Amino acid sequence: MTSERAPEPVDDLPWELQGVAEELAAEEEAEQRDAVAREHEPVSTNGLAIASLVVGLCGGSIIAVVLGHVALGQIKRHPRQQGRGMAIAGMVLGWLPIVVVVVFLFAAAILSEAQGT
Repeated sequence: MTSERAPEPVDDLPWELQGVAEELAAEEEAEQRDAVAREHEPVSTNGLAIASLVVGLCGGSIIAVVLGHVALGQIKRHPRQQGRGMAIAGMVLGWLPIVVVVVFLFAAAILSEAQGT
């Protein structure tokens, strides 16, 4: 349990420091108000995460990967945003067809080499 200490009376300070003490008290009060306001900010879902998932489901692989990576960066910078799972799912859906095509091309190259053509 933390105990809040009472602010020192500004009148007890020399006149040169009274203005500084008042400014510090005002800054501390403003920081407390900002902290309370941040606690009550609405939580939102990142739009790029949603777009990444939708585009990934529709087959736009490169676009889904790019949108997912950008969305993850935004979510990391703004902790009040949600959608990390959607961004990851969109990236997975985007990378999946790319991996399948690469594996298919690699297998086709090996098979054509094995047949001697």
